Amino acid sequence: MDWSTGGGGTRRLRHFLPVVLLWMSLHRHVLCCSPSSCVLMLTENQGAFTSPCYPQIYPNSQACRWTMQAPAGFIIQLSFLDFDLEEAPGCIYDRVLVNTGKTDVKFCGPTANGLTLNSTGNVMELSFNSDFSVQKRGFSVSFRHVAVALRNQKVTISHGNGQVTQVSGSVSIPTLSHLTLCFELERTGNKKKEWIFTYSDSSNNVALSLGSDNSGMKMIVDGVECPIDSILSSANFTSAMKPFCVLWTSSNGRVAAYFNGNYSTKSCSASSGHSVPGGGQFKLGGQQSFNGNIYNLRLWDYAMTLPQLNALSCDTVGNVIDWDNNHWSIQSSIAQTDTSLSCICFPHCIHLTTAAPTSGVSPPSNTPLTPSCDSPGLGCPASSSSSSSSPSSASFSPLTTPPAQSTDSTNTIHATNAITHVPSPITTSASTILTTSMPLTPAIITTSSSSTSSSTSSSSSSSALQTTSSTTTASSATTNLPATNPTTHEGLLFKASFQVEGGAELSQDQLERAVGLWLNQTFQNWTQAVYVDSVSVQPGVQKEGTPTSYSCQALLLYYYISNQSVGGAELSNRLSGSGGAMGAGLQLDPASTQVTLIENCPEENPLHYRWPESRPTVTQTLPCFPNKEQSTSRTCLISPQNLSSYWSVADISNCTDIDTIEVSAENAAEVAVQLAVITDNELSEEEVSKVVSKVKQLVAVARINSSLAETVVTIISNVMTSSESTRAATADKALKTVDELVQKMEFQGSSISITSRHLAVGISTLNTSAFNGTSFSAFMAPNSTHPQIDFEAERSHPLAQVLLPPSLLSGVSPSEAEHLSRINFLFFSSTTLFQKEQHGRSLNSYVVASSVGNFSIRELTEPVEITIAHLSDQPNLHPVCMFWDFSMNSGVGGWSPDGCRVSADSTSNRTVCLCDHLTHFGILMDISGAAAFTDPQNNRILTFITYIGCGISAIFSAATLLTYVAFEKLRRDYPSKILMNLSTSLLFLNLVFLLDGWLASLQPDWLCLCVAVFLHYFLLTTFTWMGLESIHMYIALVKVFNTYIRRYILKFCILGWGLPALLVGIVVAVDKDSYGVREYGRGNSGESSKFCFIKNSVVFYTTCVGYFCLVFLLNVAMFIVVMMQICGRNGKRSNSTLREEVHKTHNNNNKRSNRTLREEVNKHTTTTRGATAH
Repeated sequence: MDWSTGGGGTRRLRHFLPVVLLWMSLHRHVLCCSPSSCVLMLTENQGAFTSPCYPQIYPNSQACRWTMQAPAGFIIQLSFLDFDLEEAPGCIYDRVLVNTGKTDVKFCGPTANGLTLNSTGNVMELSFNSDFSVQKRGFSVSFRHVAVALRNQKVTISHGNGQVTQVSGSVSIPTLSHLTLCFELERTGNKKKEWIFTYSDSSNNVALSLGSDNSGMKMIVDGVECPIDSILSSANFTSAMKPFCVLWTSSNGRVAAYFNGNYSTKSCSASSGHSVPGGGQFKLGGQQSFNGNIYNLRLWDYAMTLPQLNALSCDTVGNVIDWDNNHWSIQSSIAQTDTSLSCICFPHCIHLTTAAPTSGVSPPSNTPLTPSCDSPGLGCPASSSSSSSSPSSASFSPLTTPPAQSTDSTNTIHATNAITHVPSPITTSASTILTTSMPLTPAIITTSSSSTSSSTSSSSSSSALQTTSSTTTASSATTNLPATNPTTHEGLLFKASFQVEGGAELSQDQLERAVGLWLNQTFQNWTQAVYVDSVSVQPGVQKEGTPTSYSCQALLLYYYISNQSVGGAELSNRLSGSGGAMGAGLQLDPASTQVTLIENCPEENPLHYRWPESRPTVTQTLPCFPNKEQSTSRTCLISPQNLSSYWSVADISNCTDIDTIEVSAENAAEVAVQLAVITDNELSEEEVSKVVSKVKQLVAVARINSSLAETVVTIISNVMTSSESTRAATADKALKTVDELVQKMEFQGSSISITSRHLAVGISTLNTSAFNGTSFSAFMAPNSTHPQIDFEAERSHPLAQVLLPPSLLSGVSPSEAEHLSRINFLFFSSTTLFQKEQHGRSLNSYVVASSVGNFSIRELTEPVEITIAHLSDQPNLHPVCMFWDFSMNSGVGGWSPDGCRVSADSTSNRTVCLCDHLTHFGILMDISGAAAFTDPQNNRILTFITYIGCGISAIFSAATLLTYVAFEKLRRDYPSKILMNLSTSLLFLNLVFLLDGWLASLQPDWLCLCVAVFLHYFLLTTFTWMGLESIHMYIALVKVFNTYIRRYILKFCILGWGLPALLVGIVVAVDKDSYGVREYGRGNSGESSKFCFIKNSVVFYTTCVGYFCLVFLLNVAMFIVVMMQICGRNGKRSNSTLREEVHKTHNNNNKRSNRTLREEVNKHTTTTRGATAH
């Protein structure tokens, strides 16, 4: 068309152009948005993304896809932070499609806003599609990786190649004398040799293993092979995942297997008395690993009974090893998530108090929704066990039974008659608590449109509160239950409290009924299954002119449904929103309504027991200590006063006490084994004393063979691992028991040695007519933790050695020699039974003892030579040979040097003693800081004197300071100001010192650190101001003229307070552990006093002793210079006028300075001596 020749084209352009401009204006914000690529693979552990151009409207015709991938063992959790798409039926236009792994979920409109989804695997995909027309704001989402609980995964038993599955190093495996090990196993291939698991000790020896070889199925325990083909064979392991349990008991060597509900046992006598050593490494497989997958492997340190095995559930936690990520080190490539596993929980095991994904979107239908818990908590299954030092089982004391439901959506429940409980008075106060318990188990009725049937229960529900009951009648009501059929029911307990007014004319019974019925009716016709268990009504505080008021508390029971949950806020809103009128003239105060979840009873860990965190009304059961065949129980109760949870007193009436164990010659071996098991645990001081008394009684009545003697030595060794506070009460009795043991022991051959971790015993036969001297030595064999005894052989560098001279029996008469048949040798690698400090000396060696039968060998002409290694090299200290005298310290025992001397052949790491008698020998070293080992009596006296002196010093320092502060004329000159600073430093030094001992006994370590730092600081400031006093005296008396210094006192203060702060700051920065608790005054009982100060001797001698010496030398030097100046002034100056002028100017200051210096040096010296001594 020719635009120049006609106006029609121009007119058409003029009409078309505004339309184009209008379209561009309406869509300018879309056209200005240039969306980036929206097809992405996201592998980071958390992040976020949005629709294109968000928060502006998204462009049309978009096809986006975000793929989120996590490592194996993780799932993706996706949360919609904002969501606004075009809404249409079936989301046929704009839509978001989320693939959770096995299912696609579609969203449009605002439906996904606030929704959280979880993937079934480690990959989740989100797709977004928009059409050509309507656009909205779009969406914003966040995602993160969530670790899948190990109970959702099975693990392939690997064959090496760097993929070994083993127990984490943070899991400590104790020594086991009983065990139960359960697992589930499926086979993927066959082998002639296959091992399911292997546990190796610290020396890499196989201590526990299960598997098979050419000879059949076997279990290895402490290196002993126990054939178990008759009770469990490799053919029992099939391609289907099945549970198995194996058990072992040390006392009788019995091995047991449990699977398919069958319990079979087999004796393995060779393993009797053995134990699986602790501190090793547990791994799946072995040299020839089993071909297959393993699941839910758990280990307990006791042998379960058949009822316990039958009651074993998914939530029973292994108290040594559990199937939990924290217990295992597993390569992600060999862990497989499997929804068919027996104990799976979706999507990961959490407390049921956390709501599962909702908002109208259900998880995939083929994914199990049965919830479970990693640890007990509200909403967790009530029948559970928890990790503890002993096995625990829990029984739930139900407040009610969960209401059953049919699938008919019109089902109704008719409430039963109300039941009122009136408790006995809890307090003697005038206010009476009225308790009403409402029905908890309504009868279940199925209704149709034409008829309704009902049944009424007349029985009372069991209440957590201990109350007496009386029954009244109430009208029935109807409650509509949710139409859904929940997969699980769990009861949560809530405490509701509120205030009501009115009802002054009501009797007590009428008041109870009115409040109870109102509560019961409030939760009727609600979609949640909430029931009232009990109500307490207590008269409130009455004020003149105000209506009668009552304080009410109610125990509410809410049955948790797996895909629904309510909290205290919803329940509180239900109560306050029901209206103020309660009927019978009562009025609710909505503002007073408060509903809170009743907390679990917390975990408690008294000695020998670990009571796990438990829900209210749950009774936990643990095996008794020491007899695990018996049980003790404890219940988490609800207080009737305030409806809070608390632990009841543990019922130990069924448990056997050590004192009640009867000992006779017939059962001595059995009792010894039992005591060995008991002492393998941490014991209290009282229990240690009981064990030692029982062992002494056992040795006295029993015939001691080598086997019984070995068990007794093990018991004594175990006792020696107890705390030092038990030493005084048990040491004398334990040592005499060992002496009696070696005298009574019966053995065959020329010698016998028995070893344990802390005690080694050697006995050699003695031929008195042919005796020509002998020797014993103790040494530590390679890869062994038990000291060994060697007879006769000359060993290089033994731990201890005793050389008996040929003249040993020279003082023994022929009649006495006839009764001598043995020489005994004892080596103690632990010194727990002996006093470690005495008279400023410290025990620094092992202890060795030797005796000839029960005959006393004394005043030998040729000495016994005892060589003992030091526990630590002490080249500059002086060793002293001593023996243990049972008669010292009122029969408790102590070290005596009589009859022993140190040989010249001694070295820095071992001492040779020459003694004229036989007994227990040890080496005591002279040590620094002898005040730490002052005997208790002198320590008390010195402490008393020190505290009195420091208290007086603090009082007069404060008096001096207050005097100068109060009288302004006194503090005008320089010496007065210096004296005020010195007095301030001394005051704080004394105060910190006086508080130090008390603060050291408190628990926080940081508190003791702060006290030690301040004590060190004020000690240095006191030294510094002493030095500044002398410097000022020098300036005033020697530099008389032209000595004006600007800001004189300010510079002194910077030096007096700043220099010590710098030194202390350097010490803290380099090593703050230089400060801490120091002990002093340790007595025979092992008790000592504590004091917070410098622990590092280098820091002490450098910053305290060295600093003091420098200040002291400075003072001495200043004193000498000043004295020389004063003495030489008469010869140098003849001008009396000048001398008088100088004398008048400085005489008062000099006197005051010298007097002050003398007084404060004396005061400081006393304080310093007290502080450094401690």
